[in-house]
Amino acid sequence: MKNRDRAKNLPKTVLSVGMGMLLSLSAGSVAAIAATSPQLERSQTSESATETAQFPSDILNEAVGKGIVGIILSDDRFTTLATILRVTGLLEVLQQEGPFTIFAPTDEAFANLPETVLENLMKAESLEELTNLLKYHVVPGIVTSEELQSGEVMTAEGTPVNVDVGSDAVMVQDATVIDSDIKAENGVIHVIDKVMVLPD
Repeated sequence: MKNRDRAKNLPKTVLSVGMGMLLSLSAGSVAAIAATSPQLERSQTSESATETAQFPSDILNEAVGKGIVGIILSDDRFTTLATILRVTGLLEVLQQEGPFTIFAPTDEAFANLPETVLENLMKAESLEELTNLLKYHVVPGIVTSEELQSGEVMTAEGTPVNVDVGSDAVMVQDATVIDSDIKAENGVIHVIDKVMVLPD
């Protein structure tokens, strides 16, 4: 499970628009995410939701802290994730007390999505779909790698995700956990190598 060296050696694809993914919360945290519908700033000339992903000073200041948001903003594996979280308003939610467990896809994971899927998700009219996709990576409470068990886990989106704990790897749907137990003040982050797509 401790594969940080392996993760650091992965080729990095820096996208012009950033996106990302997650996963585990407390009942109160799930409710907070479900109820969150922030007013997102959009330029009248914007053609995609990501064009409005500006990081205000209060969020950038979080990067110096030890919270989930600070870790995501300071880790260059999560450029896409950070931007998408900002666009959907979930970045602000993850600044709250939580606790949260996040299965976070890397930039490379987003880059490996089919081009048409990525383009459709980044359209302004797909904001709700994009938000639900991120919530699908969030589950109530703190779940460390030692506590993960095979079976279904309910996500903040309301659809369960399947976890398969093997002798040499942990799978979440068809994604592999490549770096685990990145501890934050308000939760824990597990890094995954694929973006989990909601079932039809």
